[in-house]
Amino acid sequence: MENMIKKIQDMITDLKKETYHQIDHLGEKWQDYKTQSKEYYHKWSESARAEIEEMQKETEAAFSQMKHAQDQEKERLRQKVITNLERLTTYLKK
Repeated sequence: MENMIKKIQDMITDLKKETYHQIDHLGEKWQDYKTQSKEYYHKWSESARAEIEEMQKETEAAFSQMKHAQDQEKERLRQKVITNLERLTTYLKK
């Protein structure tokens, strides 16, 4: 569990200090997290997995939108991704 939370917190730290111009690098970290999370979360209850998957979908959608948005919109979406990742971290700490 702590490993998953650390991966998410690392992404949050990167998003806070790096600009949206490095979204490809952050996307790689996200995919690494998702790959490992599938193996980890399969043991959880169906309702917990559904909540986590929903938060992951929202985060992934914001990542995707950020790649194609204009600069001002990218910054707004970067903040949205940070918020989504923070929500996911809070949920996992419960």
